[in-house]
Amino acid sequence: MKKKTINKEIFGKRLSQLMEGNNETTYTMAEEFSLSSPTISRYVTGQMAAKITTIESMARYFNVNPVWLMGYDVSKNLENSSEKAPQILEYYNILNETGKRKVCEYALDLSEQKKYTEPEEKINTFPVPINDNDHLSLNAAHTDESITPTPEMIQEEEDIMDDENF
Repeated sequence: MKKKTINKEIFGKRLSQLMEGNNETTYTMAEEFSLSSPTISRYVTGQMAAKITTIESMARYFNVNPVWLMGYDVSKNLENSSEKAPQILEYYNILNETGKRKVCEYALDLSEQKKYTEPEEKINTFPVPINDNDHLSLNAAHTDESITPTPEMIQEEEDIMDDENF
């Protein structure tokens, strides 16, 4: 499957456009996303690519399509879900026959569940933070509650999450 990459230059231009349109500065953005203002400046100038989790957070903050923010020629807005159909078809066509069967099975499974077929009051593409600091941390899919993490374990996990090359 073709991996999507971030076009640093287009990302920077689009981020700059969003910041200007919303009266944001590198300082306010740095504070909002717990980053340094030089990091935001590097994003805007195209010198550095943001992590995908940062891009998703920024897209949620500005209510735009994260794939658009990454530099792809897709709709900037999230409202029209039918615009996702060509992208889904593109991914589907990349798959082999086994992968295509799995997609169909999964789509059938989803279509049989009311929570995915009944109208929603508000469609939210991203998880909504429960409190102001939820966007600052990531939780593992499974937690072993029998282990109490030490400060060293926590620091090691944070170092891994902060590593741009990981």
